Amino acid sequence: MQKALGPQIQAVDGLANRGLDMIQSRVPYLFEASSGKMMDDATKPANDAANAARSRFQPVAKQFSSQLEAAQTSLHVRSLRP
Repeated sequence: MQKALGPQIQAVDGLANRGLDMIQSRVPYLFEASSGKMMDDATKPANDAANAARSRFQPVAKQFSSQLEAAQTSLHVRSLRP
């Protein structure tokens, strides 16, 4: 069976190699970078946006939290009064 399919397998193998060579010539980064580096590069914009949002909204969240705690304390003190 291998002898009968040999020419077809070689043809498909040649096409696959030419396809990969074309991709590598157009996008060499895919073949040169490690998967970890590609993941870091892919997630960098989202991480940068999350860090920017965190730094902008963290002070507001802290202020809201402290006001909420003060309100809870005030309500708790009022509920203890006869």
